[in-house]
Amino acid sequence: MLAERGIMENDVWFWLTRIGALAAFVAFLFKAWEFYRDRRPRLGVSFAGVGRDGDIVLVFNSSKVATTIYHYSVDALPSTWLNKQWPRFGETTLVVKVREPIDVQVPAHGLFRLTLGDPEASMRRLNTAPDDLYIRLWTTARKKPFTFLVLTKRSRA
Repeated sequence: MLAERGIMENDVWFWLTRIGALAAFVAFLFKAWEFYRDRRPRLGVSFAGVGRDGDIVLVFNSSKVATTIYHYSVDALPSTWLNKQWPRFGETTLVVKVREPIDVQVPAHGLFRLTLGDPEASMRRLNTAPDDLYIRLWTTARKKPFTFLVLTKRSRA
């Protein structure tokens, strides 16, 4: 009977060490993902309205890392479900484009007011009424631009 008891105790310790090793590995993967995620900027955009210098778009940075915006464009796409899920931009969709590069610093956990164009070329007064307007921000943190839906056709009506 004692021999059987010893075998069972070893079996329990065998499985407890395996479960502990698995839990430690999962914790390591979680921490590695947090480390990777916290070093990338997370941007958000909100249309603030029309000011005297042009349209005002607020750019929020909700990460620990500051970033630099070096280019932006405003594009119009038809209001379809597919375009909201997977926007595809071409030269024909361009509405507002910055001709010269910009150097905008968005601090960590900060906010920046981006002024687009002049009051005569306001996004609310554009002739693209049936289309949704997207802003694309190119940053130093990644190769592909951040793409945000700024105005829908319902908000301009």
